[in-house]
Amino acid sequence: MAQRGGCCMIAFNQVSFRCTKTGNDNRKLGRWTWMQFSGRSQHRLRVITAYRPCATPSLDSKLTTVWDQQKRYINRNNLNITPRELFDDDLTELLSYGNKYIS
Repeated sequence: MAQRGGCCMIAFNQVSFRCTKTGNDNRKLGRWTWMQFSGRSQHRLRVITAYRPCATPSLDSKLTTVWDQQKRYINRNNLNITPRELFDDDLTELLSYGNKYIS
């Protein structure tokens, strides 16, 4: 079955030279990607582009929606959570403890 979706970020021109680190969703579900930029006086900026899944609107989705794909991941890993809750929990962890992923 096809795995559609994902997030993308591109840095162009002068800002691309300031990009020092990049990363993405630790579960490889395509929910977010990030870039870290370094500036003067050791200032750093992390920009995150994210896609939070929406619940499937109908049963005619043919199991190809992002919600369905992430629900399959959740079921395979025996997690008792919805795709939105998993997104919120994982992104909160990245924002709260992200330096351990970025250092």
